[in-house]
Amino acid sequence: MKVKDIMSKSIVTAEVDASVEVAARLMRDKNVGSLVVMKGSVPVGIVTERDLITKVLAENKKPSDVLLKDIMSVPLITIDAESSVSEAIELMREKGVRRLPVLEGGKLVGIVTVREPFIRSFYPERAHVNAPLLEEVEDMLLIAERLLENIGSTLSSGKSPDEYYKEYLEVIKEAYREMKGLAVRYDEDEEFYRIFKGVRELYVNSELGDFRLERGKEALREILAELRNLIRKRRQAETS
Repeated sequence: MKVKDIMSKSIVTAEVDASVEVAARLMRDKNVGSLVVMKGSVPVGIVTERDLITKVLAENKKPSDVLLKDIMSVPLITIDAESSVSEAIELMREKGVRRLPVLEGGKLVGIVTVREPFIRSFYPERAHVNAPLLEEVEDMLLIAERLLENIGSTLSSGKSPDEYYKEYLEVIKEAYREMKGLAVRYDEDEEFYRIFKGVRELYVNSELGDFRLERGKEALREILAELRNLIRKRRQAETS
């Protein structure tokens, strides 16, 4: 099977000189976690939600003042539409990427990601979850962490944090669903399951309405620390 047979043709793009603010709104409106950065008709980089959080929000930079060319991941790793799916998987593993823009005659025509069901089916049952899939969960938890900070700031100002709280609940639910799917399909590792149980507890507490801001922030920090450590170990194992 070829890459062109499984790729998504719904590609979201933005110019290199577009601001992070514009990109964030575009990603929100299109409900995507990344976009391909273009210089004219040529794809030159990629920007993800993770980039927005770690390179802009975490650095307390103003999104309207930062351009995509300043935070995009380069060089852009791409694959030809005629390549096989197994070649795409091997390239993802080799380069440590989760998204591969697809080119045909040098033109951007699609994208494949590790979240694509057919890609996932290549991983053997009960194998360890690889680093790119774990980083998908990390991205969600980083967003949840930022939302908790927003809730705290809003409460301190005497305003209602309802909007941020609703977003937080949705992100935690999505992180739990993702971890549950990975746990069922892939991993029996004790370290992974400890992280999974932590995410599950956050999810259950949110479903029961048992939300405590400081407790939630502390639990999330611990989960992220363990998750990052596991990602580091998996990356070392995958490159050795």
